[in-house]
Amino acid sequence: MGYQKRVTEEWFLGPARLLLVLVICVTPWLLGGVEPATQLYVQIVILVALALAGCGFATSQSRRRISFPTLMIPFLSAIWLTAVQLTQLRLPVETRDFSSPRELLAGHSVVSIYPASTRFELARLSAAVIVFCLGFLLFRTQRAIKWLWIAIAINGVLLSLFGIVQLMSWNGELFWSIPLERGGQPFASFVNRNNACGFLNLTLAAAIGLVAYSGVKRSHAYLSTTQDRPQLPNSLRNILWRIRDANTIQQMGLITVVLILAGIVCSSSRAGIAATLSAGLVTVVLYQQRMRDKLLLPLTVLLILSAVLLVGWAGLAAPIGERLSTLLDERLLQDGRFSHWKDSIQSVPDQLWLGTGLGTYRYAYQPYEQFDTGLWHYNADNQYLEWLVESGLLGLSIVVAAMFLFALCIRHLLTRSDAPYRTELGYVGLFILISQGL
Repeated sequence: MGYQKRVTEEWFLGPARLLLVLVICVTPWLLGGVEPATQLYVQIVILVALALAGCGFATSQSRRRISFPTLMIPFLSAIWLTAVQLTQLRLPVETRDFSSPRELLAGHSVVSIYPASTRFELARLSAAVIVFCLGFLLFRTQRAIKWLWIAIAINGVLLSLFGIVQLMSWNGELFWSIPLERGGQPFASFVNRNNACGFLNLTLAAAIGLVAYSGVKRSHAYLSTTQDRPQLPNSLRNILWRIRDANTIQQMGLITVVLILAGIVCSSSRAGIAATLSAGLVTVVLYQQRMRDKLLLPLTVLLILSAVLLVGWAGLAAPIGERLSTLLDERLLQDGRFSHWKDSIQSVPDQLWLGTGLGTYRYAYQPYEQFDTGLWHYNADNQYLEWLVESGLLGLSIVVAAMFLFALCIRHLLTRSDAPYRTELGYVGLFILISQGL
């Protein structure tokens, strides 16, 4: 009888997991999910997954109490703040003769200066919170986390390979058939290379977790079987022995890491590449201290060099090198973003606490623009500034609180967890926190 109830429960939870993985893996291929129609279908799939999960837990034989992490508090606070931005808090200004940007922004009956866009962002934010809840509930076991890592890592490899092939035969159109009518700096299926690099960082974190977890069980065996070999801890020979002695999953994971790293390099996202290297360095150093493995850092350097060699073999080294070289000269200071940020931050004091409304950045900065770059900035290319403008100090405080709570979760996993896979999950979270934060 208990087995039958368990089967009935999995009839619902299994499809819910599958739908959630499909959302995570398929959406990036749909131009990064930027089209409103795409987002509507994605939200429908998320709601179906939520309904299936609800049915699954309702039929659960254990009737276990469902608890949520403390991280839900800032997420729900963000939804509350967005709802407040859509609440009528003041009388509308009738006159059209605004003498200052402050009066222009105050000429609305609600906080948001463009409520339609804020309602759209509220729907997206709610969907993201649902995905977080479902991920927390459906991917809690060792087996579920492992297969989630595999699916995300494979998706990262496919995106990287597609992006590299598309660059090698670039004709100015995504998928060789979709024109970039509004311009853009694409990579793979993403219109914006920064977004592509950000998502590839998430897939790289999954690949790192897979490699780390698959190597835990063999670490002691490896040390015992290599004591009779020449003791050259940082030599290339010992690194190659390490790769040869790794199990199949670990070897495939290392190949996955190299291919995703190559995709990140080919994205030419300067901030993304810098964030990847920074997050990778911190994660590897901390993991090396825990495992007391002197070969780990040289192995990481070898993987990075392998990715760079792959980029060179694809014939993309010259344009990518030219792009990255701007980090070291005055061309970076001539970037229009800096003058734009200087203008847009002037809007903050006029909407200090609640901001101008989520999704309104493209309108909020315009009354303060002094340096015309000839562009209409839908986004700030600086997520912290965009949060500050759109949601004020309250919104930015919520984001900082969420990052702080996430860091506490990582610390708990790394210092107090007994299960090995939970410790590796902590390193995955550490890589994500640093790379996405930067």
